[in-house]
Amino acid sequence: MVEGNTKPNPTFVSKSPAAVSVERPGGLTGVYTVNFDRNVSACAYSVTPVDVVTMVSADTAKFTEGNPNGVSIQVNEWADTGEPPLRDTQFSIAVFC
Repeated sequence: MVEGNTKPNPTFVSKSPAAVSVERPGGLTGVYTVNFDRNVSACAYSVTPVDVVTMVSADTAKFTEGNPNGVSIQVNEWADTGEPPLRDTQFSIAVFC
C-alpha cells in the first residue's frame, strides 16, 4: 500500500519484498511510479484507491517506458464538472505475472 499524500515523496505503508521504491515523477500531484525488483512490463496490474468517501479512481496503470521494473499510476478525483483533477491519495497495487 502506498501513502501518496506524503511530500515531497510518497512512501509505502506496507509492501511485499518485490516492491522496492515509489516516487512522484516531476513532483506531479496524483502521478506515481512504483518500482519492483523484477521486470513487470508483461504483467497485469490492479490499482485500488483507499479513499471511499470521494470518487477517486486510478485511471492509468501501465509499465513505465524505459523502466520495465516500474508501474506508472495516475489517480483522479471525479467531479461533476470538466476534466477530473489529479489527486494525491493512498492506494494499493497488485501485480500479476
